[in-house]
Amino acid sequence: MDELMQVFRQTYLEESFEGLAAMESNLLTLIVGTPDTEVVNTIFRAAHSMKGGAGTFGFSELIHLTHILETLLDEMRSGKRNVTYENREALLQSVDVLRIILDDYQVGQSIDMTPIKAMEHRLEAILNNSTAVALSNNATTHVSHPSDSSATPELIGYQIHLSPSDDYFSSGIDLLKLLHELSRIEGAEKTHIQSKLNEGNPLQVEHCLIAFNVIIDGEVALTDINEVFEWLDEDSCHISISPLYRDGETPIASIQVEASTQVNASGYSEVSETTLANVTDTNSSQTTAMNPVAAGRSPTPAGEKQEGSIRVSISKIDQMVDMVGELVIAQSMLSRFGLLADQLNAPWADELKEGLVDIERHTRSMQESVMSIRMMPISFAFNRMPRIVHDVSAKLEKDIELVLEGENTEVDKTVLEKLTDPLVHIIRNSVDHGIEKPDVRESKGKPRKGTVRLSAFHAGGNIVIQIRDDGAGIRLDKVRQKAIDAGIIGEHQIISEKENIDLIFHAGFSTADQVTDISGRGVGMDVVRRNIRELGGTIEVQTEQNVGSIFTIRLPLTLAILDGQLAKVGDETYIFPLASIVESVLPAEDNIKSVKGTYLYRLREVYIPIIRLNTFFNRPVGKTELTQGLLVVVENGDKRFGVFVDSLESQQQVVIKSLDTNYRKVNGISGATIMGDGRVAMILDLTELSHAVE
Repeated sequence: MDELMQVFRQTYLEESFEGLAAMESNLLTLIVGTPDTEVVNTIFRAAHSMKGGAGTFGFSELIHLTHILETLLDEMRSGKRNVTYENREALLQSVDVLRIILDDYQVGQSIDMTPIKAMEHRLEAILNNSTAVALSNNATTHVSHPSDSSATPELIGYQIHLSPSDDYFSSGIDLLKLLHELSRIEGAEKTHIQSKLNEGNPLQVEHCLIAFNVIIDGEVALTDINEVFEWLDEDSCHISISPLYRDGETPIASIQVEASTQVNASGYSEVSETTLANVTDTNSSQTTAMNPVAAGRSPTPAGEKQEGSIRVSISKIDQMVDMVGELVIAQSMLSRFGLLADQLNAPWADELKEGLVDIERHTRSMQESVMSIRMMPISFAFNRMPRIVHDVSAKLEKDIELVLEGENTEVDKTVLEKLTDPLVHIIRNSVDHGIEKPDVRESKGKPRKGTVRLSAFHAGGNIVIQIRDDGAGIRLDKVRQKAIDAGIIGEHQIISEKENIDLIFHAGFSTADQVTDISGRGVGMDVVRRNIRELGGTIEVQTEQNVGSIFTIRLPLTLAILDGQLAKVGDETYIFPLASIVESVLPAEDNIKSVKGTYLYRLREVYIPIIRLNTFFNRPVGKTELTQGLLVVVENGDKRFGVFVDSLESQQQVVIKSLDTNYRKVNGISGATIMGDGRVAMILDLTELSHAVE
């Protein structure tokens, strides 16, 4: 496969994965009973687009499954079949199988036909059983012969006339492929294709001067014909469709027809031409437009330009972020000359300072623009959760509603990639351990339907994600007893309520009475906390018996850039995340206490622990007396503590470089950056520092 085709293939796969996500989210909104036509149409279009592109790359396994899928969806949207629990679940599981197929295509793995065939048989069984419902009288097209109301004309096919515009070639749509798709429509027995050069215009190689007349014999559905032209721009090609009947029969009276017999410039006659926009079911309250382009699309107002988008490789974005980071470092180095210019009386000194200020402003603006490219709505992680709640609650026979809030809140793509798994674990736990079964909830005076609320919002320099449930809450007595039985704590050991809650994050810990395929093995919550800490975040839990639980995750918005506060300890420079600093104070000797070798400082009647950076990093530099330096009060999660430094320097935005990649992991350091003078400064990991004062 050549490089260009490989790019097209990857684009198709990415769009197909997006289509599957749209199908899944819409299927979850379908209610048993009469189908919501708009929702079913959205699902149908996603499946149809996937099938249409699959033929280009020879994805035959996907084509056949989506074709059966389309048939079932078509019966729903046409009103012939209601939504049942069975067919909705089958459609959801079809999405799972399609996702497996796409995954295999993406990695170049051979396709396992077993789940595909099983899914096809299941869908075919649904299509063949008696669950299809007849159309109601007011939605049925009554076909009658004009001269005899008891006679029904026999539809034997359709005639389609395609007349592309002169500039059709610029649309990039392959006419031959459209004709090929017409010949493959289900029910087509024979397809006759006639073409003729339009002799009325002078020959120009860049113009399309060929028109086509296609006659399809057989019991074909008009909707299947429309779908072939679904992505065709109506301005680039005129399309007309005429129903064909057995000799001696006229077109059905319920379709408005522009009957004309004329010879056009193409050289063949057009008989009983029905314009695309004029097919109307007179016995229905709805008018069905035969123009597949116009259907389901809102026109763009005149003069309004639609915003476009392009797909860019993540590696290219990361490379651009790195280069802008280097530019920021270079700008920091140049800014030192601004200080030098203040000491000069040269005529160019003021111009130099103005130029440096402009460079700093433009560099920051460029940095913010580039970083915004990395930001993605958290909905990319949230959208997986409705399906998880649906599947797990069905298996546990619980009635649960998932409420999503703040899906458009943006977060760095790197954070987003590592956030999904922790969210999955917490959501599953809320559904499994938190929400009670309907009868139990009713006996407690609660609604039978439980609620899990997943929300996201910005707070300072962080993104906060909360998972709330109105379930039974965490039984702390049970947690404590399980921890004693597992040897995690002693039987008579006294622990606080927070420490009791934190036991659920211990590796191998579980409160489940029996192991199931959902929970009970003691894996998950320890991984959740570890993954969140690796992202520089924290997780807190609040719970109340029979009221519910709240899991709160705090994460940095980005892992690439940091607004930092520089601090000196001896000749070394450390950087505090600016958003974590509460205040800085000059320590007064009367407020300093020492308890078992740990120094505490009384800050407004509350004692907070103190960390000396020179002691923590075992570096005998800087001031040793607490009254000689500064105490930087920081907040990490629900903890406050003071960090002792010699002095505070400037505040600046710094580019984070991985210490693990370039050196090794250092406890208490989350990364490093290069300063304007070329020296390396360490960025403090306040989460790890907070563990030293627990």
